[in-house]
Amino acid sequence: QRTPDAVAVIRGEQRLSYRELNERANRLAHYLRKQGVEPDSRVAICVERSIDMVVGLLAILKAGGGYVPLDPAYPLDRIAYMLEDSAPAAVLTQTATLELLAAASMPVINLESGDWQDESVQNPEVAELTSSHLAYVIYTSGSTGLPKGVMIEHRNTVNFLTWAHRSFDAQTLSKTLFSTSLNFDLAVYECFAPLTSGGSIEVVTNVLELQQGEHDITLINTVPSALKALLESGGLGEGVDTVNVAGEALKRSLVETLFEQTQVKRLCNLYGPSETTTYSSWVSMAREDGFAA
Repeated sequence: QRTPDAVAVIRGEQRLSYRELNERANRLAHYLRKQGVEPDSRVAICVERSIDMVVGLLAILKAGGGYVPLDPAYPLDRIAYMLEDSAPAAVLTQTATLELLAAASMPVINLESGDWQDESVQNPEVAELTSSHLAYVIYTSGSTGLPKGVMIEHRNTVNFLTWAHRSFDAQTLSKTLFSTSLNFDLAVYECFAPLTSGGSIEVVTNVLELQQGEHDITLINTVPSALKALLESGGLGEGVDTVNVAGEALKRSLVETLFEQTQVKRLCNLYGPSETTTYSSWVSMAREDGFAA
């Protein structure tokens, strides 16, 4: 509402303003409410990386539900197990991913259909929603060999985003690369930290897409091995201000190479299991200070 005409989401040549994103998400949220979605309902989302993916996430949250990401790249038996275990009220899909959900027993909503396009563009009112209701469920590998669903509440997510805004200013978040699969909770940072501070997110298939074409990006999240590959290919854009890494051990040599080869001002090394809402410890390294353990 503060910046309705500002760009919110980019995917290739597509652009969506905050107003357009909000209206699309509201239409779908009202439709989900009519399908019985309420606080603590799970809604699965199995879509390719696209603007519709962002619309779907916001719509589920606006309807009061918690989203359950199902990566279309996962094996069919893993998707089937996650569907059965999470027991969602509905599944959001696209034409390209419909066949992955052929065995689904719950309603399957194709985001490319017109079923929900005539719903209200007004923000839904979900009076019964509280901070202790479910925001999302992310499946980790699990110690038993079966995927384990980690349930995160709204208050956990808001606490995490409050930290993100305190630690990364609006300028840094203004053009964030959204490259992480929804099944990894780095995606929570990449999607929601920028969109709750007036920034834009560019949706890409993966971080190595930076090697092709023009990308106007200020912040990227990745793993050290992918950062190394980007540096070796010269694929880090000139405008990148901050690089966040997580998920693997970070070597001093990679930090030194990053600062030598790019204009990046800060590298942050972050760690945390899904159960603690994405990150629980971090260290920030400024260009002038270099590597810090």
